[in-house]
Amino acid sequence: MGEQFKFKSPLAPFINGFISGKDSAGCAFLRGRWICLEIDKFFLEEGLTEAIITAEIVEKWRSTRTADSKRTLHAKYNIWQQLARYMNRNGCHCYVPQSVPMPHAHTSSPSQHNRCCVYLKSQIR
Repeated sequence: MGEQFKFKSPLAPFINGFISGKDSAGCAFLRGRWICLEIDKFFLEEGLTEAIITAEIVEKWRSTRTADSKRTLHAKYNIWQQLARYMNRNGCHCYVPQSVPMPHAHTSSPSQHNRCCVYLKSQIR
């Protein structure tokens, strides 16, 4: 598995440290590794030379994700956030992006989804 997760961008040392922390904590982080690889490749393709995350970089990356579902974008933004926070804790001031809302599994309207039912004691059998 290590060969396919060789990070080469300026973020590589931070990504490797971030993933090492996840591994040390016993987290199953395979999807996160793939997302980190996508971020790493984006930095390389854009020719970015500084190990920093800015709002402009995240927005430019987001503009390339036209086929991703809301659920996938939520997961990817979550990794961006975690990586940026990790980098901030390790001395590199980075922008922490806001998460995209997680879509609900139900397609019902909010009024149906949040409906509360109160029963009288005589109605419960």
